[in-house]
Amino acid sequence: PLPRVVFDLGALYPDVVGRLRRTIAAGAGGRTCWRDDVGGLAAGRTYRFTWLTAADVAVDAGGAVLMQAGRGLRLNVECDRPVACEVIGQAALAKPYDTPVPGLKRVDFAVMSAGGDFSFRLTAGLLP
Repeated sequence: PLPRVVFDLGALYPDVVGRLRRTIAAGAGGRTCWRDDVGGLAAGRTYRFTWLTAADVAVDAGGAVLMQAGRGLRLNVECDRPVACEVIGQAALAKPYDTPVPGLKRVDFAVMSAGGDFSFRLTAGLLP
């Protein structure tokens, strides 16, 4: 009863992964879930899931909280491998030809592959 869509993204990275399937689904309580099922990523390679935002970002063990104009969005991360999270500011992202976007930052979730298959899941929900 809740909408979802599945994308086969493996063809975008033919020399990197054997399989990459992304499912985006609406969840209960207005949440949205992104799930990437990854197969064939060589050991030592890094999988990244990124989120661009102008919000203030606080990283914690379960993911991150984004706050802007008095409203909050919780990003919960689940993975069967360790996930590192880093917030990268506009200055490090911008190329000389880019138009500056004040306050823009990238929330970067990274998983170091040990080989084999794994799943990464991010669920976003508004804070009360």
